[in-house]
Formats: sequence, structure tokens, C-alpha cells
Amino acid sequence: MRRDDHYPFYFGRNTGIYTAAHVEKIRKARIGIAGLGGSGGYSLLFLVHMGFEHFKVADLDRYEEHNKNRQVGAFASNIGRPKTQSLVELAKGLNPYAEVEVYEAGITRENARAFAEDTDFLIETMDFNVPGAKFALHDAATAAGVHISTSPSPAYGAPVYNFGPKTPTFGQVFGLDPVDTFKDPRQAKRFIERLVLPNLLDYPPEDKERILSHYYRAAMGETHITTNIMGVSTSAQLLCMAALETTLYGEPRIQMPKILVLDHMTLQYRAMDIESFDWKN
Repeated sequence: MRRDDHYPFYFGRNTGIYTAAHVEKIRKARIGIAGLGGSGGYSLLFLVHMGFEHFKVADLDRYEEHNKNRQVGAFASNIGRPKTQSLVELAKGLNPYAEVEVYEAGITRENARAFAEDTDFLIETMDFNVPGAKFALHDAATAAGVHISTSPSPAYGAPVYNFGPKTPTFGQVFGLDPVDTFKDPRQAKRFIERLVLPNLLDYPPEDKERILSHYYRAAMGETHITTNIMGVSTSAQLLCMAALETTLYGEPRIQMPKILVLDHMTLQYRAMDIESFDWKN
């Protein structure tokens, strides 16, 4: 099928929700996604389904067997393959004309600014145990004046943290040292609580403490990160809505210091101000 004909044929069912002006903006936008594991991989494919055609993606990992509980590309045939390679194939299976620029080394302090340049929105879903890469990309987004969103997925839902040119920065919100982020265990606990505690607000105390304890240990490198398909897919939906809102209206409707939380287990869907949140540390 010719390039000029494919778009209404593949994505015409979005019309009616989108206006013609919306479609034009979506087709021109370039979205950067750093981290293609759980929510990042789903975000790429969701955005292709939504009609976006231009992307930058970054991830240095390969699929492993333990990814099967939550990662969209973790089929048996993809074990051992780079996540970027597998997910670009899936994206092009939906839209062969999708244009994807790949950063196979992931995000580093050296390439973060180049990754952020010429993007209209950034999704940051890198592992929290690589804080240097997170800081580098958030700093690059600030320098480029680009909105950037991140969303952990600790249980059966997710909060989304939307940063932009007029909001507090990632470092300001989490109160972290960009160099020795987890040198002080109290700093690691503060970081984890600000990432996951809003999602756990209405959980039974024993569940909340168990999940927090696991994340504390993961931050210190003592165990793996725990998450599941309900959490990462919810996270991806929130991130993709922030990307869509920014593309159509210039910015996400909920931005820092307010966050949006959606949890299926506790029937929670609300915005909250993290500056007034009752943190433990």
C-alpha cells in the first residue's frame, strides 16, 4: 500500500475521536521513549496504535525469561534479542512507515541531550537503579524545554509524574544527589517513597509495608524490582495520555507538583499534590 494511502486505512477508526487537525499534529510529533522494558515497550506500541509515526527509543537490554510476567515483547523467540530490535519490529508490524531512531547504548550523560533534541515529548521509564541516566535525561529535557513524564508501577496501578518547563525538576521533587544518589540509605528510602507510596495509599497496611520494603531492598541492589502486567500497562496508558495531551494542547493537564494516580485494586483515580503528601521520610 502506498504511503499516502496507508494512514486512513490503518488508523481511520481513530477519526471521530480525533479531528483532522488532531491527526495532523499526531502525525508530525516525535516522541522519545527511554527504557523499553515494561511500560516503555507498551508505550511505544500504544502510541503507534494511536497514530504517532515518529519516535526515538533508547534501551541497552536484551529480553530474558523473567521478563515474561510483564513485558510485551518477551516472547520465546525474542529471548536474548535486544529489546529495541524486537519492539521496533512490532511497531513496524503495526505501521510499516513508522520512523524509529534507535539508541542501542541506552541513555548516558553523553547522549542525553542529543536524544532530547528535536522531540516533542519524552517518556522516561528507565530502571530506578540507574539514577544517573534518569538525571541526565531529565536535565536534557529541561534544557530543551521539552515535557517529560515518568511513571513507576509498583502494584496494580501507577502514578504519573509530568514534568515541564514551568514545573519543579526531577531532582527538586525527589531531593536527590545526582552523583551519589543512593549513598545514603535515607535518601534511597525518600526516593522510593516518592515514587511508589502515592499508588499504595489505600492498600492494607501489611501490603503497603511489604511492597515498600521490597522496593527499599531493590534500590540498594539487594533484590529485583517487583511489578506486574496490570501496573506496567496502566503506567503506559497514563504516559501515553500525557504525550497525547501535550501533542494536542501543548502540555499535560496534570503537572508537577500534582500527580495523577490510577489503581485498579483500590478503585483509585485521583490527582494529588505531592507537596502536601504525608511522607514517611
